[in-house]
Amino acid sequence: MSKKICYISEECYLDSDVEIIKELNRQVKLYWYVFFRKKSNVDYTPTKIESYSKQHLIANISIISLKNRLRNLKIIWEYVQILKTIKKEKPDVIYIDMLGMPYFFLCVFFILGTKNVVYAVHDLKIHYKHQHYYFIDLSQKFIFMYFKHFHLLSRWQLNIFKQKYPKKNCFYSGICLKDFGSSNKIPPKGKIRFLFFGTIRKNKGLQYLIEAVNKLSIEFKNEFVVSIAGVCDEWHIYEKLIKDPSVFDLQIKLIPNQDIPDLFCSSHYIVLPYIDVTQSGPLLIAYNYGIPAIASNLEGFKEYIEDNKTGYLFKSQDSEDLYRVLKKILLTKNSNYKFMTQNLGDYIKKNISTEHIVNKYLDYFNRITEKQTEDEKY
Repeated sequence: MSKKICYISEECYLDSDVEIIKELNRQVKLYWYVFFRKKSNVDYTPTKIESYSKQHLIANISIISLKNRLRNLKIIWEYVQILKTIKKEKPDVIYIDMLGMPYFFLCVFFILGTKNVVYAVHDLKIHYKHQHYYFIDLSQKFIFMYFKHFHLLSRWQLNIFKQKYPKKNCFYSGICLKDFGSSNKIPPKGKIRFLFFGTIRKNKGLQYLIEAVNKLSIEFKNEFVVSIAGVCDEWHIYEKLIKDPSVFDLQIKLIPNQDIPDLFCSSHYIVLPYIDVTQSGPLLIAYNYGIPAIASNLEGFKEYIEDNKTGYLFKSQDSEDLYRVLKKILLTKNSNYKFMTQNLGDYIKKNISTEHIVNKYLDYFNRITEKQTEDEKY
C-alpha cells in the first residue's frame, strides 16, 4: 500500500515544487494543497496550476485562493478549515513548503501536531536586509523550537542546522532544475551575452555587475551585451550607476514564464553577483538550459559550481574581481565555453536529476513513518 503524502505549496515556491510533485505523484498517494495569497505577484495562477495537474494526472489537488491578507486575523479561520480537512485525510507525512507568516504554523501546531510534519527550510540564514526579516526570523524560531522534521536545501545549511539543533530530525536534498519549456534560441555568435535574471533586491549585488561592466565597456564595447531582466522597486538607484547604456539590454519588469526559455537560451552565462545566498532559483533555471554561471564565491554557489570547470567564481562584493573574470572570457574569445558546458552537463546528470532528488524525499518519508510505527508498538 503506497504512502499517503500531503504536500502543501505556497505560490512563491511553485517553480521549485512542480517538478517534485510530478515525480512524487507517480510513486505515492499524493494530496497537493496549493495556497495563493490575496495579492499575488507571481506568474503562476490557479488556472495554470489546475491545467498542470490535469496534464500530469494529479487527481487529488486543492487550490486555495486566500480571501484575507496574511496579517489579517480572519485568515486564521481559513487556515483552520483547510487543516481540519487535511487531518481527516490521515496522511502518513505532511510536507510544507510555505513561509506561512504570521499565523499558519501556529494553526498547524495546534491542529495537525508535529510528529509527521516536515518543514522545508529555504533560508536558514535570512537574506541580507530582507524586507520582512524580523517576521521571518520570529516565525522560524517558533518552527525550529517546536517542530521535529526539517528539509534543508543545501549541504552547508544542513551542517549549520545540525550544529544549532542537534536533536532535530533533518535531511538534505538540492532543488530540482526549473524547467519553463523549450526554446529554439541560441546565443549570438558575434557577442558574448551575459544575463542577470530575477527579482532585483539589495542582496543580489547588481551594483557590482554594473560597476564591472562600466569598466569592461571601455575596452570591449562591441564584444558583449549584459541583459538585466526582472522586477525592481528601486530601479532608479541602479539606473544612475550605468555609464554606457548601449551595452545593456534592460527588461525591468516581471518576466512571464513563457518568455524565460528564450531569455536563457539566448545567453552564454548567468551572472550571480549576490551578497548572500542559500540557494538560487536563477542558477537552477540556467542549469536546466545548460548555461554556466559566473557567481560570487559564497557557500551556496560553491556547492554547485566548480571554478573554471563548470562555471566561474569571483570574490563576493568585489567588482574588480568580477571584471577580471568577464575580461578573461572576452580576451580568450570564450574559448573555454564548450569544455565548460560539457562538464556542466555531466554534473547535472549525476547530481540534480529529479529522480535523484525525489528518492531522497521518499527515503526520508519512509524513515518518518517507520519511526511512527516503532513508537506505536511501545
